[in-house]
Amino acid sequence: MKDSSKKSALFQLLGLALIFVILSAYVLGSFYVRSRSEARDYIEKKFISAAEDRGNQVETRLSGLAETAAPIGSLLGKAGLQEREESVRLLGALADNTDAYLAVYAGPSGSGVDSRGRDRELSGEAYFSMLEETAFFYGQDEGTDGKNALIAAVPCRENGKTSGMLYVYLDSCRLEEMLELPAYGDKAFYLLTDGGGTIMAQGGYPGNFAAEGNLKKAMGRAEFDGDESPDTAWKKTQGYKEGTIAVSMDGTGYELFFSPMGINDWRFYVGVREEFLANSRNEYLAPVRKTIVGILLTVGLFSGLLLITNFINKYFYNEHKKVLEEKASKDLLTDLSNKTATEYLIKDYIETHPDSQGLLFVLDVDNFKKINDTQGHAFGDEVLRKLGTRLRGECRITDIVGRTGGDEFIIFMKDIKEESIFIKEAQRLHRFFGDFQVGEYVKYSPAASIGIAVYPRDGRTFEELYKAADSALYSVKRNGKNGVAFYETKMNVKME
Repeated sequence: MKDSSKKSALFQLLGLALIFVILSAYVLGSFYVRSRSEARDYIEKKFISAAEDRGNQVETRLSGLAETAAPIGSLLGKAGLQEREESVRLLGALADNTDAYLAVYAGPSGSGVDSRGRDRELSGEAYFSMLEETAFFYGQDEGTDGKNALIAAVPCRENGKTSGMLYVYLDSCRLEEMLELPAYGDKAFYLLTDGGGTIMAQGGYPGNFAAEGNLKKAMGRAEFDGDESPDTAWKKTQGYKEGTIAVSMDGTGYELFFSPMGINDWRFYVGVREEFLANSRNEYLAPVRKTIVGILLTVGLFSGLLLITNFINKYFYNEHKKVLEEKASKDLLTDLSNKTATEYLIKDYIETHPDSQGLLFVLDVDNFKKINDTQGHAFGDEVLRKLGTRLRGECRITDIVGRTGGDEFIIFMKDIKEESIFIKEAQRLHRFFGDFQVGEYVKYSPAASIGIAVYPRDGRTFEELYKAADSALYSVKRNGKNGVAFYETKMNVKME
């Protein structure tokens, strides 16, 4: 009777456990389906936002150019072609002090003069017209300069009437650095088009999407899901709302994320390979999958395998902790160790190697504020990012390299056995900055001031070493920057 009761209780328990497992599987399955939908929505919003943001950047840049040109237009409306020298001076000042490569003033007949003092005839250009309001156009192989340009057309008024037009030309290639998508490599591209599909600016790896310079024509050769046709797909992109369409070009699947701009019927597109999107969605779902697996294991082993359940929970906890600790120790811009991690690693080495020699380099990028002010913060970030990558490559894998401030970096070279190496390493780091360049079109070579302290000669703690190297650094700055000094002498090292 007892055995029968035990069997009955066991079957009841197994039945309840089975029901619990089935209900849990149903709930978790529904949760996973919702999470997949959320992952798709998240990725879609992310890239639509990228298209919208970059379209806004273009609009802001052109609007700013037009606003800057408006006062010049007022002066040109009074000077006109009668005062040619004054008009050329005003046009030159506008071109020299903005992103424009050319500025042209044209009278009602279309005849005019440009910022380089050349006669120009715009009557045959599609964008030429006497306007009452500022407008924007796109010109291909523009004029004698042969460039593809985004054009701001600003009315020039005299006595309240339009007496001429000021055209300001922005090379579409100038947009490439501002609009680039470096995080996605060859998996993504962007296109700026007008309502007819003409590609006004592009970047990344568009392949045959940009082969004929027209996205609409390119989509005519593409394949689409379901009943979608090239015509219906194109019309979908031409509405007043942002969105996305799936398209296959030359056998490779893409998603085109698009957003309308506030200028004419221009659109901004971000194209991303489907394989990259799938990986991104998988990364988004990875924590969800881990959670589901953890719960299923817990449910499956609910009948007594508490030890295994505890082991699994501990494993996931440690993995998560390791990821968080690794992220917390990295500088997000350069991927080097951050200030806290750098100090910790150096202190740990000092504590465990009290009899070993080492070199602590503290370096500042000279005139970095000027770089940000003149080249822009995006370029300044690129300088720091490239510098971090190159510094890491210049050092041994055992050396400690970190970014500890805005433009301050620290290098700690371990186990330097001979003092003769001190000068050689200092000279090598100085030569590194002599060869270091940043920029795709305009090359920029930043310099640095470097202070060096020797462990344990100049200090037996991190704080003492840092103070010594920082003191040497400022002796370099006081002597004109762009040099190297050791703490012991506080004198600039002769560079070879």
